[in-house]
Parts: sequence; C-alpha cells; structure tokens
Amino acid sequence: LEDGTNERFQCRVYSGFNDFEEHFEVLKFICIGSNMASMAFSGYSWFYGYYPWMVVCATTLVLFGSLSKTNNNQDEVPLKASKFQKPLRLPNKGYGYPPVLAYWISGSKGDSNKMVRLLKATYHPRNQYLLQLDSGSSDYERENLGFLIESETVLQTFGNVNVEGKSYAVNKMGSSALAATLHAAALLLKINSDWDWFIPLSASSYPLMNQD
Repeated sequence: LEDGTNERFQCRVYSGFNDFEEHFEVLKFICIGSNMASMAFSGYSWFYGYYPWMVVCATTLVLFGSLSKTNNNQDEVPLKASKFQKPLRLPNKGYGYPPVLAYWISGSKGDSNKMVRLLKATYHPRNQYLLQLDSGSSDYERENLGFLIESETVLQTFGNVNVEGKSYAVNKMGSSALAATLHAAALLLKINSDWDWFIPLSASSYPLMNQD
C-alpha cells in the first residue's frame, strides 16, 4: 500500500455517511448485519440510532488497517532501482584470445548462497554476469543478494557482475521461462554488448567446470 491510502479510505467512508440515502443498502449490510437487512425501507429514523456505532466501526477499521500497514513495512526491505555497472575495461578480442561469455544465473527462494557459489565457480574477469531471483523470493532476499555481491571485493574489481532488482514469475514448463531468458539476454546486451556467447544457468547447475 502507498502512503496516504488510509486517508483516502477515511474520506471515502465519511462521504458515504454524508449521502447515506444513496449508499443506504451497503451501509446497512456492513454495519448492522443480516438481521437488520430484513427491515422495511419505509423510514430512516431508526438509522440515526446506529449512526454513532457506524462511525466507531469505520474508525476501528481504519486504525487496524494503519497498524497492519506499519507492521508489514517493518518486515520489508525497500528494494532500490536497478543500476547496472559497466565493465571497467573491455577485454581483448580476436585470434588467440578466449571467447567472452555472458552468464545469466537465476534462482528462486532460498537460492542466494547457491547463486553466489556458482558465480565464484564460473567467474572470469573477461566475462559478464547477471544474477536474478524470481518472484518466489522476497524483496529482502533480492536485496541481500546484492549485499553478498558487494561484499566480495574481487567481484567488484572489474565491474562485470550485476544483480537484477526486479523479479518475474517464471514457470519452467511454460513460455515465461523463455521470456525470462530473452529478457536477461537483452539486459546483458544493454549493459555491455562485447560478448560472444550467452549461457543461462540456474542455482542447481553447480558443480560444473570453470572456463579455464
């Protein structure tokens, strides 16, 4: 929820009270109950007796919503927008030089450490790396993955490792897996197009032989 949602909700409730004839059926159903729903609509005099209770009910709902929003925000870690770093230097290419590989390492909930392990196993200063957790992971996990990469000095030396902050729902048996792969390749081209081969890996790809 964005800030100010509760205020808009309050205004919406109170505007309904100002024009209760128009919203009479909704207010009667929510605040009075099914027993009162059977009463005749011939007069509204009895309605004013319940008006204070309706105000209390609406205020209580607003307060509970505000408390719930506060508690949820305490558990969440704000995710910063993705800012990809460019390679600090371009690798030499041509006859006699090894190819430049672009790795996309993907994972899901609980795969952060496995992805870092796989990154270290395949790491080479010439290559490009993009790490991404899908929507099965939390904002905290994606933020923590970025911290894990930043804490490794050797991975920051050449500026060739990036973490995608956005997440997407991926069904490995559906078209979303292909879409996620194409999206990752496009991001790697946007970061640096000076690579020869694109290699998608998952957290379960370990162990494997390194480039050397």
